[in-house]
Amino acid sequence: MNDILKDLNSKQREAVQHTEGPLLILAGAGSGKTRVITHRIAHLVHKGISPSNILAVTFTNKAADEMRQRVVRLLSSRSAHGIHIPLICTFHSFSMRVLRQDIDRIGERRDFVIYDESGQSSLIKECLKELRIDEKKFKVSAIANAINKAKDNLVDFESYQIYTAADGNYYREVINDIYALYSRKLSRNNALDFGDLIMKCVQLLKQHKDILDKYQERFRYLMIDEYQDTNHAQYMLTKLLGKKYGNICVVGDDDQSIYMWRGADMRNILHFEKDYTKQNSSVRVLKMMENYRSAKDILDVANNLIKHNIYRRHDKGVLRCVGAKRSQKKSCVDFMEMLNEQEEAQYVVNEIKLRLKKKNSSDGDIAIFYRTNAQSRVFEDVFRRENIKYTIVGSVQFYERKEIRDILSYLRLVVNPSDSVALKRIINIPNRSIGKVTINQLEQFALKQNICLYEGLLNADKINSINESKCRTIKSFVSFIEKFKKDKNTLSVAELTSRLINETGYISALEAEDTFESRARIENAKELISAMREFEERTPSGNVEFFLEQISLMDTSGMVPEGYDVEGNGNPKSGSGLTGHGSRVRVVLMTLHLAKGLEFDHVFLTGMEEGLLPHINSMASEAELEEERRLCYVGMTRAKKQLSLTCCSERRLYGTRRWNLPSRFVNEVQVSMGTTKKVREKETSLWRIGQRVRHPMFGDGKILDKSGSGDGLKMVVLFNSGETKKLLVKYAGLQRY
Repeated sequence: MNDILKDLNSKQREAVQHTEGPLLILAGAGSGKTRVITHRIAHLVHKGISPSNILAVTFTNKAADEMRQRVVRLLSSRSAHGIHIPLICTFHSFSMRVLRQDIDRIGERRDFVIYDESGQSSLIKECLKELRIDEKKFKVSAIANAINKAKDNLVDFESYQIYTAADGNYYREVINDIYALYSRKLSRNNALDFGDLIMKCVQLLKQHKDILDKYQERFRYLMIDEYQDTNHAQYMLTKLLGKKYGNICVVGDDDQSIYMWRGADMRNILHFEKDYTKQNSSVRVLKMMENYRSAKDILDVANNLIKHNIYRRHDKGVLRCVGAKRSQKKSCVDFMEMLNEQEEAQYVVNEIKLRLKKKNSSDGDIAIFYRTNAQSRVFEDVFRRENIKYTIVGSVQFYERKEIRDILSYLRLVVNPSDSVALKRIINIPNRSIGKVTINQLEQFALKQNICLYEGLLNADKINSINESKCRTIKSFVSFIEKFKKDKNTLSVAELTSRLINETGYISALEAEDTFESRARIENAKELISAMREFEERTPSGNVEFFLEQISLMDTSGMVPEGYDVEGNGNPKSGSGLTGHGSRVRVVLMTLHLAKGLEFDHVFLTGMEEGLLPHINSMASEAELEEERRLCYVGMTRAKKQLSLTCCSERRLYGTRRWNLPSRFVNEVQVSMGTTKKVREKETSLWRIGQRVRHPMFGDGKILDKSGSGDGLKMVVLFNSGETKKLLVKYAGLQRY
């Protein structure tokens, strides 16, 4: 018994030993949350509680596997006999176990199949076809998102029908029709989707008291990890299971709730005491704020930041540094304001090279965080030039992303219509109703005539098996490509591509999806324009052919070495053996949303600018702004030894160059901005009298005069409208061209 508790601090020990009644553990970043859960399970077993009476639930299979392995080690080291392990699983896998046993009690068959995202999309497409709904107006991904969101809130299609009838919203009424048909088809196919698993499990437990009693009796001790990330369905499942005995322990941190866009409801953790005081006389709250990960300076700035959030547990105190203290006087937190994104990337790379040269960091212990996927592109370009190995977590490299490959395929087809690979990739993107059957007919015709596939399209009206309507669609596509074949000789690469993605409807199709993923893809597509504008600045005489050639010559092989999980986990696989200069992963790149749960010696938190972090989409909502602050806080608390914050006074992003103010978060953390003056002075020299500029409101103009410097730099601009304006450059949003 003492062995289980001996390596725990007083708060951790208290959390492990409190086994009866509801317990809320507010576990700050780096405080040993998983350690407490696993030791608590081992303590319960050694106390005499049967493993079969213990249930621990978390969010991912990876987290559940890690927790299970730790429990096995704890129990096996203290038992000479065979061990039994409690059930440690995800919400979805637990719900599936329940449904396999008793789903027939709510009218379904136990031998149901589970549709993944692909199966769900296929079924929705069937519904759209049957209901004669235009897939261009109602995107499959947007419908799937609406259905999944409804199920996460325990809204089945009958409830959704009542909701839409009262709402009178045409879009929701159409979704309701699709949802109803989709549900009937699922039932006919004896299938459930992922959203059904928890929703139907809750329905089953609510409707049948004997089944609820069975699971309440079996799982008398319940533990929920990452409770701040639970949605409404997960919350209700937890509440039902823990209602009878009240031996429920939830672990989480409201300051690390960053998935509101995915349905997470932070009220679940904030109102825990209120929810469970009704069932039990007392709710125990333990606050674990001892941080074993980060240096004190890092925790100071993180604490300074998060205290600006209103909607949080202010009573839990701040993160406190535990462990070795830094002996040197220099702060381990720094802030640099750079002129533009190229300087930002080069600065980060130079700092990384310096640290590696001094052997201050081992391979894979340096991370670059950014708010949006599109920001990775500039870093990737610099790393390739500097021959520094890197890996991108949870995403693929910029030029390998689907939307980028789609757009580049359009360009390749415009440059070389004989490129059948590019043609087949984009002929039906966005949807033109030119399916596999039609493409196969075109290929067979081209093969017989000994011509390329594009020439087959030119002669589609000669293929008897292709009807007149389909021929018109093919002809329209060919006309579109022919138009851009002419335009490529007169337009710049960036302008050609901008027109192409707009006229194809590629961006509008993504906008119609209106999901987190589709918005990220739009940002990436626009960021490609930024890359093209940089190419034009470096190579004024360069054309689209040369740009595509440069992209093709980029050596992306080996950038994600063996031993790293490129599907999204972000941790080196055990025993990966990353040795030898040529194979080492020097740097890990990822978005802030993927950083949670990880830690690195040195973290570069880049793009600390208003409109980027916090993101511009969060500006209108205080709740969303607070989530952006929590996201920044999560990024900061991943750093163990060094935290570097960077921003740019000027950034070309999504194809547009704009002037930025440093993020409000920089001011809130109270980091010295001593480098700002130097950068601002450099900016002053870049503005010339007579230079052409563009203002977001007044349009194009010419600089007549300038005065002041740094933040006080002013311009007198004569605009094409004839108006003369005196503008403060810091806030004017002027662009040079």
